[in-house]
Amino acid sequence: MRLLRGKNGKVHPVKLVLLIGVIVAIVVPFCTGPKGLLTLLRLRGDVDHLRQEIAVTTTENAAINDSIRALETEDPETLEREARKLGMIKPGETVYKVVPTEKEK
Repeated sequence: MRLLRGKNGKVHPVKLVLLIGVIVAIVVPFCTGPKGLLTLLRLRGDVDHLRQEIAVTTTENAAINDSIRALETEDPETLEREARKLGMIKPGETVYKVVPTEKEK
């Protein structure tokens, strides 16, 4: 505080304003610049979100890989289930299609 005082011992207002200006000039870029505190906090949120997406995608990939393995082994139950999803039927089977009436639509 000795630097802020004039010859009479009182705080010199110009020196005080300059000191505050220097502090603001240092602190503001630290908080708001491209490598500032606000950017860091935003990026941490982005990282958390991406980690959640990775976990979901990893789970989906595992399920898809399980399906691929089941199809590659030519498991009869799996093949039939997938064929049914595609609307295929076995020889000799009859397909009955239920069509809703106008009132049911």
